[in-house]
Amino acid sequence: SSSSSLSSSSSSSEWTVLMNFDGTPGNDLKYMETQRTDASDCKEACLASTQCTGFALWKSSCYLKSGANLADSKVAKTGVNLYIKPKPQQKPPPPAAAAAAK
Repeated sequence: SSSSSLSSSSSSSEWTVLMNFDGTPGNDLKYMETQRTDASDCKEACLASTQCTGFALWKSSCYLKSGANLADSKVAKTGVNLYIKPKPQQKPPPPAAAAAAK
């Protein structure tokens, strides 16, 4: 058994999973069906969206969320798992971009 997929676990790009919690109602960005038990397609869809900050997974459905602080506004809900998107690394703007803005 190879563990190559675990190589990125030391980075800060880890999803936070809150078991039996849902995001605040009304923050739904998009609804999608998933056939994968690990929610990898939900993660891909959320990572591809700049507005998505996480998603709630319930059975075979995931609800992409757009709330700023999903962990702070979560609500207890049995059977729902709330995934919070990793915060992007803050990269300083390249000097060329700053110079060109003048």
